[in-house]
Amino acid sequence: MDFPDKDEDEVFHVEDFKTAKELDEFVNRFRPACVQLQDKECYDMRRGSYVCALLEEGEEEQKFYNGVIESIERELHTREGGEEICSCIYVVGWLEGPRKNCTQQMGLKRICKLQPGSPLFDPALASFVKMARTQLI
Repeated sequence: MDFPDKDEDEVFHVEDFKTAKELDEFVNRFRPACVQLQDKECYDMRRGSYVCALLEEGEEEQKFYNGVIESIERELHTREGGEEICSCIYVVGWLEGPRKNCTQQMGLKRICKLQPGSPLFDPALASFVKMARTQLI
């Protein structure tokens, strides 16, 4: 997947934050990295599971958004070269993005599981937030 030019990147500076609330809202925009589900993990997914899923709007527009598993149509898994291949159909309800409050069917390959924990495990983000909190005092 190609990423946009750096000209489109959002840039933040420690002094941009005037209140602890603004900084907390900034931190809440992050989360630990999501991990793509593997075919054998299909059976771990349930209705109501929160996920991060790939929304494809044409060939050029591909972006991940938060969603929830609305339903799963279980199908027999197949095998290719000794590898298990999931054929199940997932209905994801979009929680954000251009399709917010809509649902979409997709295969497992477009679904990532959310990782528990704080986004502040990332040393760069943790350092930035620490500097920003210091300047608020």
